[in-house]
Amino acid sequence: MDAGKVEEMSGAEKKKEEGKGKGTNQLIEQLKKSILKWWMETRENKEVNAWLKSAKKYEKSKNYRKALEAYFNFIEAKLKIIASRPGYTLQSYYALIPYYIKIAELYQSIKHFTPEEKARDYRKSAEYYCKVADMYLEQKDYDNSNKYLELASITYEDVGAYDKAAECHLKIADNYMKLNNYLLVVSSYQKAAGYYEKAGRYKDAYDLYIKSAEMNSDLGDDIAASSCYRKAGELLRSLGEHEKAVELYFKSSEVDSRIGRYHDVAKAYIGIAKDYEETNKLDEAAHYYILAGDSSMYYDEITAISSYYNAAKCYQKLSNYKDAIYYYNKSANLSLKAKRPIDTAKSYWKLAECYRALDDLEKSAEFYYKYGKCTEEINDSEGLAVKGYRKAAELYKRIADDEFENKNLDRAIKYYKLAAESFDKLDDFITSGDLYFRAGSLEEEKGYGTTLDTITNAIQEYKKAKRLDRAAECYIAINDYESAAETYSEYADFFLSKNNLFRAAHYHKLAGDSYKKINRKEQMRNLYNKSIQEYLKYIELIERKEIIETEEANVGNALFGIAEAYRELDKLIDAEKYFEKALTYYKEKNDHANIALSEAFLAKVSGKLIIKQGNYKKGSKLLQRAVEYFRKSIEIGNLDKKYIKFLEKNIKECEDILSEIGRKPEVSLTLDRYAYTFTNRLLPINITIANRGEQRICKINFLPQFPENFSIINSPSGLNELETGKTVKTSIEIKVDKPGEYKLIPMELLYEDEKGEKYVKSSNPITIEVIEEPHLGSIKLDNIQDIISTYKKYAITNLNNNNYMQAGDGFKGIGDCYKKLSPQDKKNEIEMKNSYARAIQLYLKFINSIPEDKELSADRLDLLGEVYRRIAQCHENLNDLKNSERYLEDSNNYFKMASDKVIRIEDKTRIEQKIKINDAMASKIRAKLLINENNYEDATKLLEKSVSILKDSMERGGWDKE
Repeated sequence: MDAGKVEEMSGAEKKKEEGKGKGTNQLIEQLKKSILKWWMETRENKEVNAWLKSAKKYEKSKNYRKALEAYFNFIEAKLKIIASRPGYTLQSYYALIPYYIKIAELYQSIKHFTPEEKARDYRKSAEYYCKVADMYLEQKDYDNSNKYLELASITYEDVGAYDKAAECHLKIADNYMKLNNYLLVVSSYQKAAGYYEKAGRYKDAYDLYIKSAEMNSDLGDDIAASSCYRKAGELLRSLGEHEKAVELYFKSSEVDSRIGRYHDVAKAYIGIAKDYEETNKLDEAAHYYILAGDSSMYYDEITAISSYYNAAKCYQKLSNYKDAIYYYNKSANLSLKAKRPIDTAKSYWKLAECYRALDDLEKSAEFYYKYGKCTEEINDSEGLAVKGYRKAAELYKRIADDEFENKNLDRAIKYYKLAAESFDKLDDFITSGDLYFRAGSLEEEKGYGTTLDTITNAIQEYKKAKRLDRAAECYIAINDYESAAETYSEYADFFLSKNNLFRAAHYHKLAGDSYKKINRKEQMRNLYNKSIQEYLKYIELIERKEIIETEEANVGNALFGIAEAYRELDKLIDAEKYFEKALTYYKEKNDHANIALSEAFLAKVSGKLIIKQGNYKKGSKLLQRAVEYFRKSIEIGNLDKKYIKFLEKNIKECEDILSEIGRKPEVSLTLDRYAYTFTNRLLPINITIANRGEQRICKINFLPQFPENFSIINSPSGLNELETGKTVKTSIEIKVDKPGEYKLIPMELLYEDEKGEKYVKSSNPITIEVIEEPHLGSIKLDNIQDIISTYKKYAITNLNNNNYMQAGDGFKGIGDCYKKLSPQDKKNEIEMKNSYARAIQLYLKFINSIPEDKELSADRLDLLGEVYRRIAQCHENLNDLKNSERYLEDSNNYFKMASDKVIRIEDKTRIEQKIKINDAMASKIRAKLLINENNYEDATKLLEKSVSILKDSMERGGWDKE
């Protein structure tokens, strides 16, 4: 259309054209809006799906916080859609319930690091469970509503929000009410009451319990009604409304009694008793506790146990100890039967308290001990057991001390043992050992046969405490010195392993003291020497400043210990030296107590040395000084009873020596000046006493003084008196175990004059030469002349000293040597026969020197049996078989007499073995006689018999190499 034509159009046509254009625009606008709406909804749907997908992704990776945030965004977006789009209904809203549940669950799935954080999230979780419950309630879906209210309640309970948990159960009750399900209504009320009670909202809880009780009664559930009345009563009691509480308890008990629920009756009685107890009506409380116990005894032991216990406790508060004891015992016996040791223990403790209040300490201690024993059986109750045993131990010891003070020793012994047993349970082994030792000492004092067992218990306790020194003292108390020595040695070795030389030395010395008691000389010497070396090493370490002195372990005490060891070894010169050093040290330290001790022992040792030199006057003064200082040491104090007794023993020893010393009278004491013997061979030393004075002497005794390797076999007997001008001959028999030349003054004579004054006379010095005896097996042609010379010297020396048996042994030894040589030379055979003949002559002279009217000891009879056998051997070697047989018979007769006199089994066995040897020799001699008669068959039998006896004897052992 061109411009001219336009101008020519009419106005109507223009209007028609304009209307057509307008409609097209509206259509376009509508289309635009539709497209925009579609785009917006599509975007919203994508957003919703994106949030849901994101939430699930975070949940899967356990990033629960992020998941929650995504779920919230998802729900928010979904709610916006539901609200903005006409096609969505209320059901679309309810379709979100699973996501609210998921949110509730995720709040609990989060890992919490603080209680506050957990409480905050759990409350939010519970709130969403409640929201879900409300959404189900809107749909009248009561079951699901109650389900999620229950979950909300549990969640609130987990974080202690008990009032909120109660509110959930009240909502549940409302739901069940709408359903007319009254039983579940009541159940919900009771649960709500329980939560209110936990929350401390007792009034609300009480109202609900009462409401529940009334509804249960209406519903005919008397058991539940009784329980609710009882719980309501307990709440009132906790609120201090005791009268109302008692009414409710009675109401509960009436219901339970009516329906025969006696264990619930007991619970009601307990409630009544508690109310009375809290209002200090203890008699009434005890009464209802006892009713509760009686009601439940056959149905509910646990309730009965606690009821009787609480009744007893009320009586105890009233100081009615008799009834308290009765019901505590009843509770204890029931709990024992029910195997409930903790309840038994509680009753035992209370029983102990009651008896203590009655001043019955024995019973109190008994039950404290039972408490300890009972709790010992319970896991993780060590502290409880210790508490009981400690109380028992203290009381038993107190009782024992009181009984001891009152001289009731039997009872003191009993309770010291019980106290010891209790202290053992406390692992206080030292105190336990002390008490067992005290009990054992009292038993010893009373002469009871149980001492050994009791002291042994003390030893075991001390060993558990690793106090071997005290264990050793116990061994000494029962005279088991060997065990004491071993125990002291073990203790010394322990200290030695810790490089504590002072202690090691001290206990090695005590071990030596114990061996000395049983005459175990070698062990004694070894330990004393070890002690000395350890003390010396200790002193060396002090001087090099490698260690420091203490109050107990110091140089002075070490020097004193060395001196004591030397004194016990009878090395008096060394002892004197170290006592002097110790004294110097103590004087420098101004230690008065130890100065007095050192002065005492130094004076005693010096005095004994001086006396040995014959200076009796100076020796007496030193011994008197020793006594003075020993007494001063005791007076200064700070010494235990055992050491005071030791010092008193030293005082007596000094006084005894002093009493034996006086002016020297005109008496001579002469011994063989020279003796020659073999090791471990019997050596008589002849003694001659001559009274050259003008008065009779009396109470004559001999004081031998030989070195420690000399053994005295027979000491000379004392004499009642010796007249003026008279002479007496006697002898002392010894054995020496080591070769050497010994020069000594071995004897002193103690005697009195007519006035009773005491005197001491020393013998002349003598020399004793000791060598190893040659053995027949060692005799060879190249050394036989030396052996003959040795036996000849032995024979001649002993013959000069009139020791005929020993002289005979010497000539017999010469004969044995020549017997070896006799096949080679006729001259040797003559020497052999002469030597055996001389030996026989001297043996018979020894036999004839023994007085016939004197009753012989078992040892002397045994010796005569030996001598007769040696005579028989000599005759056999001379081929005088008849005489040999005769003297063997005499030998056996003496051996049999000796056997009849000995008591010890080992001595009898030894002598019987000698008789068997004689029988073997006799069989051999009779065989020789039969061989001379050409009776070889019988001779063979006798020789076989002889061999059998000898082999049997060798197998039994007990013989020396010779």
